[in-house]
Amino acid sequence: MLEQIASRGVYVPAIATRVEVEPHLLVEWRAYFELAGDRPVQFVPIGGEMGATADIRVLPGPIPWTAVDAYGRRLELTGDAFDRFAALLAAMDRAYLDWKAEVANGRTH
Repeated sequence: MLEQIASRGVYVPAIATRVEVEPHLLVEWRAYFELAGDRPVQFVPIGGEMGATADIRVLPGPIPWTAVDAYGRRLELTGDAFDRFAALLAAMDRAYLDWKAEVANGRTH
């Protein structure tokens, strides 16, 4: 349905900004989104006057290593294959966490 709307020349953000994932990265892409539900939250105090806490900001934490390890074991990944899997997930996670921090601090473009 969204494709039909976009084909009429209407700007649809979900279509315009979607990412095309290379087929050889689909396992990592799927794992990343499945593991995102395992991430903890962090409660970050926002300073008030004279060091007092004025508010608390809730930010996502990193996907736990134990979750990545368990998922890799489920896929029977070992050696270099697991190292590549874990490194890609860590890079994706770091990009997401950096973006969330920018949004929380009002520094998005």
